[in-house]
Amino acid sequence: MSSIQILDFSSFEHAQRSANLIANSSFCPGSFKGRPIDVLLAVAHGGELGIQPLQALQNIAVINGKPAVWGDLMKALCERAVECMDIIETFDEDIWVAVCIVKRKDKADVVAKFSKEDAQKANLWGKQGPWTTYPKRMLQMRARGFALRDAFPHLLKGLISAEEAQDSPAIVRKPINDGNIIEHTVNEVVPITVETLEKLAHLITFASDPFATEEAILRKARVKTLAQLTEEAAQGWVNMMEAKMQEREKEPKEAPIIGAIETNEQIGGE
Repeated sequence: MSSIQILDFSSFEHAQRSANLIANSSFCPGSFKGRPIDVLLAVAHGGELGIQPLQALQNIAVINGKPAVWGDLMKALCERAVECMDIIETFDEDIWVAVCIVKRKDKADVVAKFSKEDAQKANLWGKQGPWTTYPKRMLQMRARGFALRDAFPHLLKGLISAEEAQDSPAIVRKPINDGNIIEHTVNEVVPITVETLEKLAHLITFASDPFATEEAILRKARVKTLAQLTEEAAQGWVNMMEAKMQEREKEPKEAPIIGAIETNEQIGGE
């Protein structure tokens, strides 16, 4: 029995049909769902990198209007290059620094490092999201991205890792009165609101969480007062403490041991 080719990008008409099929499928990544044109462009970009359509959709992300690739695909693309001898990644947990060494047949080794200190200077350390939950992995992805882009610019064609792109400020293009277009970066740092500050202070007092004391929060965020926290960081602490309090409320409470009390009373009466 001959197999049926479901996805066909050999012509524009077939590509449109395939893109519509993918965009309306539950297998389609969320960022491409219902967007057949974006699917087409992602597949075309994947073709330039030498990867299959579905692999392109799973590994290419459009962040702030620019395509980027996830770090694992970036490494795979470079490893298959004939000039690549090895990609060595290490991590020093004593000083928290990630190192990526790329060995090429025709050039000197490329070495890139990214440390906790580098992340702090870039205002990434302690940032809500992966930098809080997987800081070691994020340092590794930065070192990898820098090394691979320096070693194989012709393969990556200007792409950066999606992990790095997520931390870049968004670019907004706005028309001005004379019809020209101006670009500016979005200021992502939103100061803590009075409401959130009051809620956070209340939770610190009554939640009694040893891991969320005022001292612990200030040390983690590298600020001197709660009022210097960003709204995003403060909301993260509020959500975490509220969730813990709800969990504690659901825990079964120990019932009083009535029998023991009665026995003691009886003994006392005797």
